[in-house]
Amino acid sequence: MRSEREGVVVEGFAAAPSLTRANALGQYLFVNGRPVRDKLIIGAVRAAYSDYLPRDRHPVVALFVTLDSAEVDANVHPAKTEVRFRNAGLVRALIVHALKDGLAREGKRTAANSDWRGACFVPPVIRAARQLGLAAFAGLSDRTAALV
Repeated sequence: MRSEREGVVVEGFAAAPSLTRANALGQYLFVNGRPVRDKLIIGAVRAAYSDYLPRDRHPVVALFVTLDSAEVDANVHPAKTEVRFRNAGLVRALIVHALKDGLAREGKRTAANSDWRGACFVPPVIRAARQLGLAAFAGLSDRTAALV
């Protein structure tokens, strides 16, 4: 999935609603290449999946938000894991729109016209984390990494 508006680009991979976790640790979020645990982004992901998932389940996603560095403050948290966007409403709306659009497109696929990857996008998520050298950050086990 990819979406862009006013210089903000959101791209990444999202699992089908059938693949969830009990916590948000399956969500890999990056802003300008930096791994973050941002409440605004996590809330946007939750909002996008709200029609598909019960409250106690969390989707698996890898999202990459790219924007001008002047539009984001990375010095909000000492560990730099939280950020503050100058136009937080735009970023949130773009994430929600991109995910909802991707989920709606995926929902139109049927078992008859989809391959094994149609049900979930986890292999690309794992590949993306590995390519970025983030296997440890992503919490990938040796067993999971061997599947890719």
